[in-house]
Amino acid sequence: MTRIREKGEGFPKEKLYVIPRSMLDAFSANPALRGFVITDAGYFPHARYHLRQRLHGCEQNIFIYCEEGEGFVSIDGVVTRLYSGQAITIPERTAHLYGASKDRPWSIYWFHFTGDFSPTYVPRALASRGIQVSLASQSVILGLFSQVFTPLSRGYTHRYLLAASSAAALILSLSYEQEYLTTDTLNIPGVRIIEDLIAYAQSHLTEDISLQTFATRSHYSPSRIIQLFKEVTGYSPMAFVQHLRMQRACYYLDATQEPINRIAEYVGFTDQFYFSRVFRKIIGVSPRDYRKVVHA
Repeated sequence: MTRIREKGEGFPKEKLYVIPRSMLDAFSANPALRGFVITDAGYFPHARYHLRQRLHGCEQNIFIYCEEGEGFVSIDGVVTRLYSGQAITIPERTAHLYGASKDRPWSIYWFHFTGDFSPTYVPRALASRGIQVSLASQSVILGLFSQVFTPLSRGYTHRYLLAASSAAALILSLSYEQEYLTTDTLNIPGVRIIEDLIAYAQSHLTEDISLQTFATRSHYSPSRIIQLFKEVTGYSPMAFVQHLRMQRACYYLDATQEPINRIAEYVGFTDQFYFSRVFRKIIGVSPRDYRKVVHA
């Protein structure tokens, strides 16, 4: 039997970006990057002999888009063939093996991603499964990968990393668009209800939002709402709302000169000191210190 030798990089005209872990740690105070961030990205064209195995998985999720050719991805022993126009996400900390076809080696675009909101982009029911990306989205996705690579080629500042991560998040949304529209594929009952509740929360952050608010809006029981939120996002409903509030607060601290007490009101807090305690608990620093770091 012919053994394919492992080859992880070094393909002609490849692109490869690895964000230093020390920088990722330094950027972790940014709520947008804490919610979703890419840690590695690349493009391997005509990747003959490409083979990569991780017996204990990877610390991040891995998204692979096959531009042309074909290959395979084995996740926990389940093998999926990947052809042109198809994609797959390998869940974090999951044993896997993937590689190019011997006869028609693939060209793949890929990135590693992690963050608190990762499950909202690729729910557990869709991870580990090969998907067909719609023809309308394929060319858009290739363009978006250039929006991932260009900022990273300029340096690893938090703004460049945020721009690259935002493009990667849109790639995931477009790739899984058809899967979201096919209810029998998603296999998470009530997922559209949760998406509606998240959209509602994002547009009503100045207001009091409770579990009962969600139950009344969705006509689901509070216990069912809690269960669905954890399945889709990995968080309880109120914890997710608090993260949304802090993400919005960080935007105001970063992009405006509004005083902290006013920002607290913008994100639904009547008590500035309670807002500051919650902010420090979630973000890791006080609102004042966060603003100093960002503006520095």
